[in-house]
Amino acid sequence: AGLTRGWAPTLLGYSLQGLGKFGLYEVFKYQFANIIGEENAVKYKPLLYMSASASAEFFADILLCPWETVKLKVQTVDIEPWLKGESRGFANGLVDGTAKLSAQEGIGGMYQILGALWARQIPYTVIKFVAFEAIIEQIYKFTEESWGRNKASFNKTEQLGWTFVAGYSAGVVCGAVSPPADTMASLLSKNPDMPGSALQKVSTLYNHGYQG
Repeated sequence: AGLTRGWAPTLLGYSLQGLGKFGLYEVFKYQFANIIGEENAVKYKPLLYMSASASAEFFADILLCPWETVKLKVQTVDIEPWLKGESRGFANGLVDGTAKLSAQEGIGGMYQILGALWARQIPYTVIKFVAFEAIIEQIYKFTEESWGRNKASFNKTEQLGWTFVAGYSAGVVCGAVSPPADTMASLLSKNPDMPGSALQKVSTLYNHGYQG
């Protein structure tokens, strides 16, 4: 039970985030390309990818935040007594965790880690999409130069395979970006009564650590 604790809010939150992130990325990329024109879209491709992915992640994290907060509460608050069998912990999962968080801390509490999420997810997503687009471009450049095959010459299954390779490689490239902000999000969730604004809380945790 301990290993699966918090699975439901995780599943819901990241499903909504993924839907928002990948869907909005294509929307923003198309819209921004139209705004700056075809020539500039080609000339400044990395900036186009960066702006589209950052914009998409901004809104996707709003979908994710309440459920990520519930997950962190379930996994971290009163966890030591729960491990000893002395407490039920913060809650059992999605339904009772959401109800308890909403009752105790309101909407503000459900979005208390949004700043930390943005700090974690936006750089991660920008690097991931820019790396993905660059890697997939280099893959097809290599196949065309070395094998005489452009993207159109591969069938859908083969293109999916190259997409997987590029996606995996991009994940490896950006894997080091999120851990500091991920830790910060956990600490903010664990200590909701810390005084000050979101930036002041982050500064306090960064400079002095978590006392609790």
